[in-house]
Amino acid sequence: MRVRLNGMEISLRRKIMRGKEKQRKRLWRRERLMIRSGMPDTYFSQFMFSQLGLMHLIAPYLPKVITTDFGIVRQIRQLIAAMYRFEGKRPPEFRGPDGRTYFALGPTDQEKVLVPYSGGKDGMYHMYWAMNAFGPENVMAVHISGLNPGNTSGEREFSARQAKAFGFRHFRTIDLLNGSPNIGYAVMRSRDMFIVALLVPLALEFGASKIIIEGFAEVSRTEPFTGQEKNMLSFNKVLRELRIPVQAFWRNDREMDVVREMFTWRPDWMPLVHNCFTTPNRKLHLREVLFNGRYPHFPPYKSQCGLCVKCRIINLLGRILWEESEEMKRLRTEHREEVAHFLKRTAEWVRHKWKTHHDMIGGSFLTNFRVAARLYGVNLGAFNKFLAGEVQQVD
Repeated sequence: MRVRLNGMEISLRRKIMRGKEKQRKRLWRRERLMIRSGMPDTYFSQFMFSQLGLMHLIAPYLPKVITTDFGIVRQIRQLIAAMYRFEGKRPPEFRGPDGRTYFALGPTDQEKVLVPYSGGKDGMYHMYWAMNAFGPENVMAVHISGLNPGNTSGEREFSARQAKAFGFRHFRTIDLLNGSPNIGYAVMRSRDMFIVALLVPLALEFGASKIIIEGFAEVSRTEPFTGQEKNMLSFNKVLRELRIPVQAFWRNDREMDVVREMFTWRPDWMPLVHNCFTTPNRKLHLREVLFNGRYPHFPPYKSQCGLCVKCRIINLLGRILWEESEEMKRLRTEHREEVAHFLKRTAEWVRHKWKTHHDMIGGSFLTNFRVAARLYGVNLGAFNKFLAGEVQQVD
């Protein structure tokens, strides 16, 4: 597989087959990543983008041979080889020039941090925690627009709205043109290292020594490469070997603990959360027709469909268990049947989605779901019997 670099654009071409069986044609498809704005215009920015951009582009395919027209340093070659081995593949053959490092980087401040920010609950929680720990003036939120192609416009809109509403002192946006099919659950094979690579030049410009990423408290053995803590520790070692004075930093908080913390300490932030997985063209129908039609006294937040896994985490457990608004108090006292119905439907939904979503709906989600079911008198006998068998299969 050939990969080319042109400034802040990295691209590959791969063969695909199109057409019916007897008329199939071999075509070339071009996939690329390009930084349109937001990163410092420096050699170091191009270096970080090219090294981890390569990893992100080839991650869906794991080709046997990688041919580049730019240099790849030894540490990144070893990191990519580790990704292959983690996926049960032989490391690739690299064809192209050896990479060289020609940068001298200044010191960073241990009391300054960067937070990748997409408008979801995790970014909000990291900003809340970091601003309390280091002071608002020492924290920068950075939104990478285009990282999640299906929700680019919504994430960009809500990230900017939140930054203004919550009083972030420092907020930047990186505009990424993302033509890679590296999406969905498998994107975690390379995503978190790619995110850190894009943010390191901004961290140096700001003087930050840490980039706060999501932790690993509820990670399963099947989580892809950059979703594993041991691999992010290896990535930090790579950064140190390259003499880059910035590290990825994380706190291993359970997902529902994060939700509870936000409803406890920053409930005023939660109505602006943007965690929904549903694409904009389907969201209005799901929210207005299905969700509001079934639960007229339980409206989701404006950014939500109400029914995807992320919305269920916030609405089902976060709001039902911990939100103290007058609207939710009335729902819990005067319309308990709506909550009970939502819990019953969610039990059915979990059974239907377990094979594809067990990494997100196991652990603290199930623990708190059972708490909510007991509070509203929902019988989970059949559900628990089903789940016992499924969890045993996963283990």
